[in-house]
Amino acid sequence: MNKFIFVCYDHGCGGENLSVQVSKRNYCNTLEYAKQQGRTWSEDVLGKLLLKNTTKNNWQEQIPDVPVSDRYYVVPSHREPNELKQIFKDSIFVVINFPTSDVGIAHLNNRVYEKVWLSSHTNIKQKIGFCEQLGHAVPADKLKQIHKSLNNAHIHCILNDLDYTDANVELLFAKAKRYKGMNYLDDEKTIALEYNNIDMKKLDRLDEICILHR
Repeated sequence: MNKFIFVCYDHGCGGENLSVQVSKRNYCNTLEYAKQQGRTWSEDVLGKLLLKNTTKNNWQEQIPDVPVSDRYYVVPSHREPNELKQIFKDSIFVVINFPTSDVGIAHLNNRVYEKVWLSSHTNIKQKIGFCEQLGHAVPADKLKQIHKSLNNAHIHCILNDLDYTDANVELLFAKAKRYKGMNYLDDEKTIALEYNNIDMKKLDRLDEICILHR
């Protein structure tokens, strides 16, 4: 049976980059990834299934066949551990907790705006993937517009049938801001990390957990 380490986090908390770092451990399958405008784009064995809001309510029915491996598969996820455990019962979880202070929440929302909304993509596949993360299946009549989009803020405007203006971007981002998210504690198979203060040494506990459950 395949073994998984799920890196669970809310949008903007840096989970793909952390997933790549975790996957470099010698008992894991290393994730392929690319760096673009300060962001990390990884390719996980589930095809980014757990990052898409288009599959939020039926991801369980879309799990692909996974090649058998004696190493752990590392998978970034916007689905929470409590939900994933229903299917992947013996898995290990690394969680980036959502910030709880006003300063931390403001930092995260600013980071999402600067690192996500103002960033762009190099190809149409990434742009469609971004739309799917938002929960939008791209309609054919908007595909050309999205292909020519200048950045992710522009894509948000296209998906909402709005002109790409500063006022409309400000309006959409205000609606998209998050004020609460995942919050977990350490347990036998969970390592909880804090947003913007990730203790990489704490991740060394993965070595112990993975050895115990191999």
